[in-house]
Amino acid sequence: MILKDIFAAAKANNVPAVLRNVFPTVPAWESFLNHLEAYQKVNNGVRNFGPTYYVVELFDQDIAEITSTYLGYDVVYKELDEANVLGIMNRPVMLMSTGIDSPELPKHKDPCDQMHWTCVGKEFWKVWLSEDNVLEFKLEPGDLIFIPVGLYHQVKSVTSRAGITWSANIA
Repeated sequence: MILKDIFAAAKANNVPAVLRNVFPTVPAWESFLNHLEAYQKVNNGVRNFGPTYYVVELFDQDIAEITSTYLGYDVVYKELDEANVLGIMNRPVMLMSTGIDSPELPKHKDPCDQMHWTCVGKEFWKVWLSEDNVLEFKLEPGDLIFIPVGLYHQVKSVTSRAGITWSANIA
């Protein structure tokens, strides 16, 4: 798989790239629930977007533990790291919604390129190329989306869901 070329083309054209079922081995729901529970006990850094929608940093523990706990993580990380000339920033986050009544992650843009791996459940993404040109994607487990820096996007849970997002600087 040549993610580097796919990401570079998306960035050059300032459009998202969606890869379907590109990493079909995904972590189990329990891995996310256990991490959320442990993180809430140790750190107040969990950001909530309502009572059941969480953003949690993953690298609060040793990488070996993350790799062994989140099935498929090491394969995905290796592929994404090789696709980035400057490397992935070393603090990925877990996005998690434990209910479909959760509010969506509001429309926003990030200060760097983003890659999101959908692991559990289904999510609905909107990406604004301009105010009048909005792309929509439904992501399922194993799907990966790349969002170039500066593009506004919004995420809504279709089902209870969990995924992992990395930031990067794509050259």
